[in-house]
Amino acid sequence: MVQQTINELEEKTLWIESKGDLELVGTTETYATVTVDREEDLTVDVSPDRITLYCEGEMEIMAPAGTNVHITKAHSDAAVRFWTGMLEVDGVGGDLVIEQAASIEAKNVGSDCAVLDVPGQVLIHNVGSDFSGRGLTGDVKVDHVGSDFNLTGAVGNVSVTAGSDIR
Repeated sequence: MVQQTINELEEKTLWIESKGDLELVGTTETYATVTVDREEDLTVDVSPDRITLYCEGEMEIMAPAGTNVHITKAHSDAAVRFWTGMLEVDGVGGDLVIEQAASIEAKNVGSDCAVLDVPGQVLIHNVGSDFSGRGLTGDVKVDHVGSDFNLTGAVGNVSVTAGSDIR
């Protein structure tokens, strides 16, 4: 395993693409730590408004929880925990798990999607298989779920289209 520290995060958005599994965990630190299997798997590009992380394999990122994040693609599974900044996801090839985030917008999840303990808006455009949610206190809108939609403890408005059961 190889780690790289990124210090220049203030007022920048993290743009992330991972060919393998992606894990993103919010911390109270002021820097990010990126862990990958091999050094040559990771490419980091720093520009004035963003830091782009591209990984040929699995990637774990521990970063300040308030950082804005745009996941362009996680080709396998993705998990995000303890996130207070903006969180946008363009695509996840496998499962997506969001736990204790401020809000989430995701365009496409290839398989299952679980969203847990999110107080803000949840906007998911497409889930290939099942969606499950718990402790969602903002509005929830899921445009399309390929199979089952299960939601417990929702407080806000809910709008969903599902191919199978809605509970």
